[in-house]
Amino acid sequence: MFSFWSFFTQRSRFSIILILAIGFLGINAIFDIPKESSPEVDIPIAIVSTVLPGASPEDVEKLITNILEDPLKNNLDDVRNITSNSSEGLSNITIEFEASADIPKSMRSVRDEVDAVKGELPDEAFDPRVIELDFGSDPVVTATLSANVPSEILFALGEEAADELEDIRGVSSVIVGGVEKRQVHVVLNRNALAQYGLTITDVTRAIASANVALPVGNIQIDTAEFPVRLSGDIQSSQEVANIPILAVGGTPVYVRDIAYVVDGRAEPTTLSRTSIDSSPSIASISFNVFKGSGAKITKVSASVNEKLDEMTAVGGLLEGMQMHVMFDNGELLANDLTTLTRSGLQTIALVTLVLLLAVGWREALIAAISIPLSFLAAFIGLYYSGNTLNFISLFALILSIGIIVDSTIVIVEGINRRLHQLSARDDNETPKERERIKSRAALDVVREFNIPLVTGTMTTVAVFAPLLMVSGITGEFIKSIPFTIIFVLLASLLVALGFVPLFATKLLKRGTATSKFAEKRDAFIARFEANYRKYLDMLLSSRELGNTLIVSLILLFIVALSLPITGAVRTVFFEDSDSDYMFVDVALPTGTILSRTDLEVRKIEEILYEIPEAKSFVTTIGRTSSFSDPFAGSSNGSRLGNIFITLDPDRRRATTEIVDEVRKKVSAIHTSEIRVDQLSDGPPSLAPITITLSGDSLVDLETAALQVEKILSSIDGTTDITSSVKNNTNEFVLTIKREEVVARGASIIAIAGSLRAALYGEETTEIKQLGDDIDVVARLALDSSNGAEIYATNRTTIDTLAQIEIATPSGPVPLSVFIDVSVQPSRASITHKKGTRIATVSSRLTEGGNALIISQKLEERLATTQIPKGVDIAVGGESEDVDQSFKDMFVSLIIGMVSMFAILVLQFNSFRYAIYVLAIVPLSLIGVLAGLMITGSPLSFPSMMGFIALSGIVVNNSIILIDTINVHRRRDSATKSIKEIVVEASASRLRPVLLTALTTVVGMVPLLFAAAIWVPLAYALMFGLAFATVITLLLVPSIYARWPGKLND
Repeated sequence: MFSFWSFFTQRSRFSIILILAIGFLGINAIFDIPKESSPEVDIPIAIVSTVLPGASPEDVEKLITNILEDPLKNNLDDVRNITSNSSEGLSNITIEFEASADIPKSMRSVRDEVDAVKGELPDEAFDPRVIELDFGSDPVVTATLSANVPSEILFALGEEAADELEDIRGVSSVIVGGVEKRQVHVVLNRNALAQYGLTITDVTRAIASANVALPVGNIQIDTAEFPVRLSGDIQSSQEVANIPILAVGGTPVYVRDIAYVVDGRAEPTTLSRTSIDSSPSIASISFNVFKGSGAKITKVSASVNEKLDEMTAVGGLLEGMQMHVMFDNGELLANDLTTLTRSGLQTIALVTLVLLLAVGWREALIAAISIPLSFLAAFIGLYYSGNTLNFISLFALILSIGIIVDSTIVIVEGINRRLHQLSARDDNETPKERERIKSRAALDVVREFNIPLVTGTMTTVAVFAPLLMVSGITGEFIKSIPFTIIFVLLASLLVALGFVPLFATKLLKRGTATSKFAEKRDAFIARFEANYRKYLDMLLSSRELGNTLIVSLILLFIVALSLPITGAVRTVFFEDSDSDYMFVDVALPTGTILSRTDLEVRKIEEILYEIPEAKSFVTTIGRTSSFSDPFAGSSNGSRLGNIFITLDPDRRRATTEIVDEVRKKVSAIHTSEIRVDQLSDGPPSLAPITITLSGDSLVDLETAALQVEKILSSIDGTTDITSSVKNNTNEFVLTIKREEVVARGASIIAIAGSLRAALYGEETTEIKQLGDDIDVVARLALDSSNGAEIYATNRTTIDTLAQIEIATPSGPVPLSVFIDVSVQPSRASITHKKGTRIATVSSRLTEGGNALIISQKLEERLATTQIPKGVDIAVGGESEDVDQSFKDMFVSLIIGMVSMFAILVLQFNSFRYAIYVLAIVPLSLIGVLAGLMITGSPLSFPSMMGFIALSGIVVNNSIILIDTINVHRRRDSATKSIKEIVVEASASRLRPVLLTALTTVVGMVPLLFAAAIWVPLAYALMFGLAFATVITLLLVPSIYARWPGKLND
């Protein structure tokens, strides 16, 4: 292996070409590698969504969900979980497959099962849609458009703007809020229908049959043949109004005689408005622009912003209008890249400064060249292996800085030491002779350390590689970490053993220090080394001191492990960073109309006007935020609303403080269920606390859910508590008198159709106009305006509804003849998990809230609460995600440790020395957990990654230390005692071990000021490595000297 590494120094010209190639290709890779905010999570999750307009949750469950759910539950392979939600008019079934499942095959299987049973669904149901869930589906850009123009002009321009945005390359869709589709309304007058003896069905059939355009065949005239086409298509609302329905006494009765015909828009399902700089919100149109799979966020963002500027410029489509970009994911990503690049450069600068002070400017320059060169080489591997640059891979790059410095320092310090042992330069030497001497010294160091460094690198690879085995969404989300780390490690090994010796032969000088500063520095290091020898000699000479050290470390280890269990150190998956964005989701009781929801949301707007940090916000009524549920995206409904808030980036208060203030103020609004939160990092996950109740009885589930909600609200640390059984309401149930239906020759289907047309409206036909399909919808005016108010036709009483005329062979008959009316309770939604009915109660956490402790308290209280029989309760949520993720990571760490052990045994040919090396890894947790407790940081995913990176560093140090001791034993065992050998060898490794610790700790300092999410990582590495360095320099020599064993060559 030595001959391979020596090749790069001996063939220096080729190496220079290789370095330049790495630089060129690496810079090209940095610019061309796809950039995104989060990794694309390829977990096969399908959603089967089916609409049954106007149906209650109970009817949706019975008529849609149960029919579709059974074959999906029983016939699909590799299903990890299946849940469903039946709400008013909508069934959603979510199927999560195992991570190993084939995504295209899984989606095809779902579609096949749905197609096999969709014929059993009611005729009124829309065809089920099978959607593949995309976790990268947050909007790239959110913008709002407002102007002082008539609403119809604003709507028309908004639709044109959306079309232009959708034409941008890389844009998959644009969701527009505040604009409805154009629609022709035919609002039937009840009195006019009665006057002419007509029913709703008569009118809808007449309109549908009047809109005909189709080829009917060909005719032959002489020797030519001509096609014949029947043209009766309707092209305007005026033509709809002039359709004849029947003739009375020879006089036609037209649609206009029995109905209002209005060319307008569909009844509003969303409202949108915008506030800028605390000004009163004004009506607007909102645009949520989504990118396609594989498209680059930065490019899509730049293209969208360029198009928005083009449309609002002089002469543009939206000239004179106000277009505000409220959220730009591309800008966020660019800021993250800038922040982390700056942190990386600061780290390199600090590492260089430390080496400058510790070993000299030439050695520091070598390190300053080596670190970016390692990154450039790693980027080549990342780019050509199809990886992306995202939040997680950036995390891995920052994490790796502390690891890659280690190998460079070992070689640089070793060459420095070797050159200082040589005599100063002789003027009689030729330049080639001088370079050959330095080259020989450098290669001697490579020969000494190449095996330990390769072993150390492989052990670090071994501990990161098993992270590829972490299951589920978390595993998919973090898989770029092991990829990135492995590429960086291999690149740093190439640079340290291949290129650093070359740099050293060109830059370093022989002989001892010549400057006064260098002399003082070397004298200080010599004194420090002498003191280390003295105290280590004392430790090795006293068995009692050795025993005390070992027992103390064991006790500290036990205490450290208890810190997360007792809550002294919080456990979360990802700590919320200080986001510049927050959102408010509002849910009112089922049945609340859009205008009522609007009034309630305006109360929250009034609160936001008083928040000085709220730079702007966009309100959408009729939809929740796209960021509120990573698994289902936004939800729609007249009872829902959301406010997306952009905060002042120069604010003094943290986002968590602002969120807490808004939460406290909106808590006085008792008519709504309100959630206030900020945008969070990390993989999609459930609420921090989620309680799942399962059982057959809906009544028992609701009772138990209310009990759980009451208990949860009494526990400190919880906020934004929501329950799936809230917002229940009443419904009118019309029970069919089957005997009357049969006696009068009526049809139950016809009765249901007439009711649906009266209340919901019936799409009778379409008008094609300038490429647009405009629906013609007929409905009965049940309100007192008799159709003059087209959006108020269902404002009526049940008695008026009962007077609808139903067609029978003997003529129209009032609906009241065929039905009995009753009022019954209705659920907002019914949820299943694996086919069983469930209810859920979830809670967010206040700042400092601990999900683990809250879950423990909740389970204790539930144990003494009388829950209805037949109801099972499971406490989970993010705490469950954290437990599973940490469990998977712990298993990965165990696999990594076993692999490390095997590699160490292979190198040392000894179980004993492998155990000595690995003993430092668990003990370094003492420093990690103590540091997290002292700084108030949580035990989180970043801090766990910091510990894994730390294990790589301390293992490398221990490997080289034990290998150095073994080298000294082979050389001096005949003349020196084992204690003397251990002391001398340990002292020779003192400076590189301390330099590795110091450069890594100092290199983490910029991360403390970069972003809150990196802070636990930095503290874990800083405290953990500081402690591990001390015990490496004391414990490893102590146990080696006590139990040296035999050398196995």
